[in-house]
Amino acid sequence: MESRIRLNLEVAVFLAMIGGMARAGDLNPPAGPVAPTHKTLTEVEPRIAINATNTPGDADSVFRIALSGSYYLTSNVFGAAGKSGIEIGVDNVTIDLAGFSLIGAPGALDGISAPGRSDIAIRNGNVRSWPGDGIGLSSASQTVVEEVVARSNTGIGINTFSRSLVKDCICYANGGAGIVVGSVSTMTLCLCYNNGGPGISTGGTSTITQCVTRLNQAQGILAVGPATISGCTSATNTTHGIEVSSTCFVSGNECSNAGNGGTGANILATGGDNRIEGNNVTGGDFGIQVTGTGNLIVRNSSSGAGTANYSIAASNKDAQVLSPGSGFVSTDPWANFTY
Repeated sequence: MESRIRLNLEVAVFLAMIGGMARAGDLNPPAGPVAPTHKTLTEVEPRIAINATNTPGDADSVFRIALSGSYYLTSNVFGAAGKSGIEIGVDNVTIDLAGFSLIGAPGALDGISAPGRSDIAIRNGNVRSWPGDGIGLSSASQTVVEEVVARSNTGIGINTFSRSLVKDCICYANGGAGIVVGSVSTMTLCLCYNNGGPGISTGGTSTITQCVTRLNQAQGILAVGPATISGCTSATNTTHGIEVSSTCFVSGNECSNAGNGGTGANILATGGDNRIEGNNVTGGDFGIQVTGTGNLIVRNSSSGAGTANYSIAASNKDAQVLSPGSGFVSTDPWANFTY
């Protein structure tokens, strides 16, 4: 018994020694001063807060960004007469609105402006009630605007120039167009509702996909070619649902009740070299109207237009229009349908 107690004590002492050695630091630490192991404030938040200290305003801006980098809001921004909310004065700037709002005031300018700048990104917030544009990047190139709500601005909700991406945005009740993008641009997953001009307007060489436009006071979508418009929904706009000029591919869209308060077509092509394919249109004055020449119109369906489901000028290439009935069978894979 006594030997067993002694053995247990020896084991306990040995384990305690091992544990102490495991907890101990290096008995031969590296040379030099001891450095802190915590992260600096810059490492925790590497961006720059927009405030009077970091981004002081000037004669025409509440805040002005004068150095390239990544910035973020920490509170709402309120407008002042004769000033933009945030003016970007350099290239290569990203702004995270962090869910806050830029709120205009009488006599103010744009919510955000970037005259002549490039490589600008604005994300995640609200811009409302500015006497100019909500986001005014009309002379800035290579811009990204995403997850922004722009409403009740006197001008355009979101206004960009060439080489732009606008994604996941909502624009409503703006005095001008909802969203305007310049040439060589892409817009996707946006909603434009009840704006004073077109819901969406694009320059050439642009793509518009999976967007919704409704109750705008001009066209739902207005595109200068070449452009691709696909998977969009356009309803009850005052003039046309989708209007294109030349060299556009208009495919797989759902358009209805164009000409709300005016005379309109759900899809209108005014130029040539357009391909209008696989769309479904209902109501309105015209279903699909093509006033230009040299276009291809195939595999569409149209119903309930007040004047004509199809109004196709001469010198276009359009498949026969079929009206399915009981027991209908078609062997023409390119036919347009009326129902």
